[in-house]
Amino acid sequence: MKKLLAWVLALCTIFSLAACGGKGEKEEPEEVIDMTVLNARDLKVNNLTTPLGIDTKPTFCWTNKTNTVGRVQTAYQIIVASTKELAEAHTGDIWDTGKVASDDNYDIPYSGKELTSCTDYYWSVCVWDETDTPSQWTKVQRFGTGMLEQSDWTAKWIGGQIQTNRNGIAPAPMLRKGFELSDKVKNAKVYICGLGLFELKVNGQLPDDSVLNPSDTQYEDTVSYCVFDVTEFLNKGKNAVTVELGGGFYNLTDPISVNFVNGVWRDDPKLLMELHVEYENGQTEVIVSDESWHCYDDGPIQKNSIYMGEIYYASNERDGWTEADFDDSKWSNARLADAPTGKLKFENMEPMRRVETVPATVEKVDGTWLVTCEKFTTGWAKIRFKEPKKASQIKIRYLQKESERANGLYTDVGGEGVTSLELQAYTYVPKGEKVEIYEPKFSYCGYQVIEITGYAGELTAEDVECYMITTDMEHVGSFESGNEQINQLHDMVVRTMMCNTQGKPTDTPVFEKLGWTGDYNGMIKTFNYNLDTTSFLPHFLHNLRDTGLETGQ
Repeated sequence: MKKLLAWVLALCTIFSLAACGGKGEKEEPEEVIDMTVLNARDLKVNNLTTPLGIDTKPTFCWTNKTNTVGRVQTAYQIIVASTKELAEAHTGDIWDTGKVASDDNYDIPYSGKELTSCTDYYWSVCVWDETDTPSQWTKVQRFGTGMLEQSDWTAKWIGGQIQTNRNGIAPAPMLRKGFELSDKVKNAKVYICGLGLFELKVNGQLPDDSVLNPSDTQYEDTVSYCVFDVTEFLNKGKNAVTVELGGGFYNLTDPISVNFVNGVWRDDPKLLMELHVEYENGQTEVIVSDESWHCYDDGPIQKNSIYMGEIYYASNERDGWTEADFDDSKWSNARLADAPTGKLKFENMEPMRRVETVPATVEKVDGTWLVTCEKFTTGWAKIRFKEPKKASQIKIRYLQKESERANGLYTDVGGEGVTSLELQAYTYVPKGEKVEIYEPKFSYCGYQVIEITGYAGELTAEDVECYMITTDMEHVGSFESGNEQINQLHDMVVRTMMCNTQGKPTDTPVFEKLGWTGDYNGMIKTFNYNLDTTSFLPHFLHNLRDTGLETGQ
């Protein structure tokens, strides 16, 4: 019986000797390995799985795993190669540490050959245990560099022709570049900064499932850029890249009390983008943002505010504008824009994603549709309208609770002659088709109830998808007790944290959406216990450092 119990424990107990964080691209299915020996798993660079824009000195980490009790790492070897084939042959032509006697497996700094900008590298690890038995080499992982020097950027900042008027209203600019590629594509990446927020498509396809890119920063000091692998979306021949820009915190024109409208960085939305293409024949090409791009300045998003919501005119949609064969010859050329003063820096942090679809019920009360989520959440909803009346105004209000329906959600403002503005209020103006789907993209809400007025059609639970949107940090801690109320309390705490991590730790997803330090200071141990903050926290601390004065305040 004792032998049987020992075997069960050995097979079922998989434990980590150390851990490191980050979450990135999907990994390929893992190969069959011998778990009776020590093995390095979950490889990360700068605490992310497959970062493609590293522009600081890389650090390496991994988790050691085994199903045998008592295993300890006593040495490691890291190799970094210029090709996947070399890495698979365990040849580190860029860096080979050799066998290093150490139990370190976290934040090991790179010390190989000088890395070059916009380049992919491949790496693998072997570890030795207390008996000096080596593990299998890990499956080869990739990381990429971004722009290692500010001068490496060759693109120009561009924007739409219509600039924000004195009432803070301007449609979201739609920017487009059509181009031809001369051969089959081996590798292609987009390096992009769109201020305040952007949605990128390549030949009509989103590059991944992230939203609300990039996270906000202290723009006069730092602006974040993102990197996407778009190899699979490009073709030999005609192609198109499109970007739609939102205001975010960069062009926040609503006169709320925190006075973003007078921020030293505030300006109209703008884009900086480079598409780096490597052909199968070895040649390369770079497509950059410049005045040759075309823009459309009267698109469907007539107004957007990170606080107040959006006004969306569906009849202003330009069908097919993200596709390669779209005719943009009647569009204007993009306007060259002033560069922000902040330094461009790779967003070395997990992006925001739709991490959960929250169950919801739908009912009609006195001619008004009410959507009630199972739980409070932060994000938005995708709503399908059936045969909506053309040019009618469908009002969509996101509320924390049903009792707020009477008066709505308002915030104090600092504008002359105005005392308050309604928060989280959206207007959708249909174009009169059989089915129309609306989902915001440049604004998010804290809500449990959605009120929909001005829509005469039918609405069911199948027509509404309510999303939780948060910085997609891995859940690394858990808690369970014999008391169900205490368990529920813990779950509420974790959900509250998720509802307040949209690129930074916030005090509320409804009213301020700001990174007050007192709130995070009081919760940081709980954050670190439950969520992998190894990338999120340094990003926030960098922003805090940017806000400091020369006096140290």
